[in-house]
Amino acid sequence: MKWSSNSPEETQALAKKLLAQFPNTKVICLKGPLGSGKTCFAKGIGEHLEIEKKQIKSPTFTTLLEHHGKQKLYHLDFYRHEKAEDLSIEWWQELLNEPNVLIVVEWAERIEPHLPTERIDIEIIDQGGNERHFIIQPQS
Repeated sequence: MKWSSNSPEETQALAKKLLAQFPNTKVICLKGPLGSGKTCFAKGIGEHLEIEKKQIKSPTFTTLLEHHGKQKLYHLDFYRHEKAEDLSIEWWQELLNEPNVLIVVEWAERIEPHLPTERIDIEIIDQGGNERHFIIQPQS
């Protein structure tokens, strides 16, 4: 599935559309270069969960930010993890096993071997300016 956006607002609307289309999703993996719109997409997810957009920031330096809305949101960023081996498996498994949470992972390709089988992969392609293409691939 391929979607397009021409503004940050459209990107956030696409995130809400994704959750409406896949309401039982637990893990969303965002892949794309720096500045491609991963955090912008996460803001749309947060807004869908009734979390204030200004609370959603890139967790690059903390790896994990936890937000509470109508559902708990774990927002992770593995930009600083060079290798999948850098990840504490126990910590990651605890997050995956927690009920009624949504996990959004930026730079998911850095921990590929540890990603759950059931997830939605989203590759964000920067087309220049504000134009983005989103390649959405549900995995099972």
